[in-house]
Amino acid sequence: MVVVFTLMFFGVMWKSTGFWSVPTFWSEDGAVFFAQQLGQSMPRFFTPYSGYLHTLIRAVAWAATPFPLAWQPQVYAVFAIIISAAALTFVVRRLAQVIPPVIVAGSFLLSWTNAEVYGYITNVHWFTGMALAVLVLVPSIEGARGGRAGFFVALLLGLTGPFCLVLVPIVLAMLAAAYISSKVPWSSWLASLRVYAQGLDRPAMAGFLLASVIQMSVLAASDGGAAPYVRPWQEWTDLLLFWQLPVHLFAGLPAFPALVPLLLVLLVVALLCGRRIDTRTRLAILLPFAFAVAVGALAIATISYMLTVNLENDRYFLGLKAVVWWLIWGALAANWSRSPQALTVSVMATMLAWAVMNIDHLRRPSPWDAGWAAQAASLKTPGIHRVFVGKGPGWSFEVQTLSDGSMHGLPSHYWSRTRKLHGADPFDALLRGPGDLEDGKVKGDDHTADQRAKDDHDKGL
Repeated sequence: MVVVFTLMFFGVMWKSTGFWSVPTFWSEDGAVFFAQQLGQSMPRFFTPYSGYLHTLIRAVAWAATPFPLAWQPQVYAVFAIIISAAALTFVVRRLAQVIPPVIVAGSFLLSWTNAEVYGYITNVHWFTGMALAVLVLVPSIEGARGGRAGFFVALLLGLTGPFCLVLVPIVLAMLAAAYISSKVPWSSWLASLRVYAQGLDRPAMAGFLLASVIQMSVLAASDGGAAPYVRPWQEWTDLLLFWQLPVHLFAGLPAFPALVPLLLVLLVVALLCGRRIDTRTRLAILLPFAFAVAVGALAIATISYMLTVNLENDRYFLGLKAVVWWLIWGALAANWSRSPQALTVSVMATMLAWAVMNIDHLRRPSPWDAGWAAQAASLKTPGIHRVFVGKGPGWSFEVQTLSDGSMHGLPSHYWSRTRKLHGADPFDALLRGPGDLEDGKVKGDDHTADQRAKDDHDKGL
């Protein structure tokens, strides 16, 4: 466990470009979580953002308050790296019974990234969400149960981000199929599914379900609904299968994007039809795969900026980019006649070759230097101060410093970010115009961080 965590920690730290040399908050790190915690003695656990709770992120914002103001961005970054590494360590260890740990670790550390998912506390829920999915959907080694610890870990992860809500239909469908299997004794596959479901961590399942009820209640009671846009299914399905999936799996638009969903279908068929792995291994791969696809599909179906086909929304496909390697390994293992060691070496060699091909995107871009040290020093002066964060001049928040030296963040439009439902014009979809695609290829991120921030500001983003 220590060895795996050490590897994941240094791997995540390496991918978090500039986390120490360029101390700066990133978007919601400063504008929401730091600003709302500033001047508060108690953590803001029950303050929703975007319609749901971020308990673990709020805990970090509260735990960072004793540190000097000038250190805050680095403290946030270190916490983000530790939490991300711990979540990935759990995923590697949990799946070690069915997938070689080197495959699972490599699927994350050797995948390309183009945005802010690594090293920012705002985005740790992409890692904890994946850990929650594996905790709930994959039985532990030798059927061990987590007990109270498993319950509270699942509850904490479920109350950090919206992913427990994505998991609910997958878990209910799996449990329903397991129940039906008891009524259909002649189906050996369903019988295997029932045995698989019986081995799941029940305390963790209970914690996850409780978190789902809480998050759903918060979502219903907040000023927002499920999402800002709801598009016709034909549009988001086309965008998912033939644009976003190819772009994010291949770090660019391949020559024949329509073949990418076909490839995934063939891998699933090979996994299901092969005879060299058991049902437990199949389900331990297919269920997280279903979760990762659901996350990407839900984002495309409901988030307005996912209409733009670019490489900067890769956080929505973090899990899918990793799980596809598990799927490749599983499909080959189900039909591989040679030694398992040879298969692992072959998949790792392919993964390494793919990483070399995308070597310019293995680490996140360095953030825009907002001059946090000077800004932190200026906050000591009484008055109202505008603070800029590392996403560029378009992102900022205000802090009021009183004559006694106390500070607090002032309310901003970021704090009440809505998720209200409203329909989208069917003709506004697929914004693949200038700035997104050039000559049929996805525009790469070849700007410096400062230039990209200026571009965003000029466009009014």
